[in-house]
Amino acid sequence: MPSERSLPDDWHRRRKLKSADATLGASGGVEAIPQLVRAMTNKKEQIRQAAAWSLGQIAHPDALPALLAALHDTDWLVRRNAITALAKIGHAGAVPRLVTLLNDDDPRIVAEALSALGALNAHDATADIEAFKEDDRFVRLPKFEKTIGEIAQDVLQNLTTA
Repeated sequence: MPSERSLPDDWHRRRKLKSADATLGASGGVEAIPQLVRAMTNKKEQIRQAAAWSLGQIAHPDALPALLAALHDTDWLVRRNAITALAKIGHAGAVPRLVTLLNDDDPRIVAEALSALGALNAHDATADIEAFKEDDRFVRLPKFEKTIGEIAQDVLQNLTTA
């Protein structure tokens, strides 16, 4: 086994972030929201990614402005984590911004936006979601391994039964 000193910097960064996430989870995290919101503007994308993810774990409405702003981040993982966090918070005010992401150039973002709209029971977005039923772009992510069209159909199915 390699010594801790010989491990790559990325390993150390992930370990620190996991420790911070564990601390946030143990405390409920609400008091960490201001610090995490500030971290959302850090120049390092890994910090912004972790901050968006942590705000999703806390899932408190005070994080909404920072998460909505993060939907325009240049890093796709920051945007994905912000989308997931918005879905966890469950605020209907996020729906119009998520609908705009359906036009994103990155199919991974489109897939995440569709999923979030489903999680938010965004019946108002049904027509927007239906427009993607035939989209054959394939997405491979931990929670998806299907076409955008299949994701859209799953979301529509859930919206009709909800």
